[in-house]
Amino acid sequence: MTFDTAQSLYAALLREHVGPHVRALWFTGSAGKFRRRVSNGWHLLDFQKSYHSSSAEVHATVNVIAVGDAQWAARVAWYAASAPAVKVPDVPRYGFVHGQRMGILRTGIDDWYTLRPADDVGAWAERILGDIDQYALPYLERELPQGG
Repeated sequence: MTFDTAQSLYAALLREHVGPHVRALWFTGSAGKFRRRVSNGWHLLDFQKSYHSSSAEVHATVNVIAVGDAQWAARVAWYAASAPAVKVPDVPRYGFVHGQRMGILRTGIDDWYTLRPADDVGAWAERILGDIDQYALPYLERELPQGG
């Protein structure tokens, strides 16, 4: 399948490949914002495009975040005391908690994916889903095991 823009390839990648794959792993969400509840917190996969993305190419990464219930409660309390005007979401999301970027997990540097309209979306899906399985999921389990 060919795409007119890198943005449309990226959207198809998330919608047709990433979403179904991570939902099979008990994540919920869409549009590149996925989370799953574990016994004592949350696992998050947050896809991020660079501000330098364009129709010609999308620079993207995955923020991989494990946040425990106690850590999230402390963060909510901090916002209530320090920035009461900020509406904190009911569940953790990137921007309110921090984790690790996929490139750092994979290569040790903040290496982003660069997608172009002529690229094979299936090949990109295989690569990114492989990285999720090989790097993100083990990181999440180390940081915050599902079993508690």
